[in-house]
Amino acid sequence: MSYEHKPGTGTVFPNDYKEKGDKKPDFTGKMNVNGEILEVGIWNSTTTDGKDYLFIKASEPFNK
Repeated sequence: MSYEHKPGTGTVFPNDYKEKGDKKPDFTGKMNVNGEILEVGIWNSTTTDGKDYLFIKASEPFNK
């Protein structure tokens, strides 16, 4: 039985496939938004002023 996210929650984990210099997310996971499961990618980033922040992108699950 797999873990089921409650509405409005999600989990992310470090991306084991990220290599230095590539554009893959630093963290990946899934979240439940109004009963729909979305994939989440999170990137560590820095503004031009040098302030650190996280960029988050949610998308429909990828079907192979």
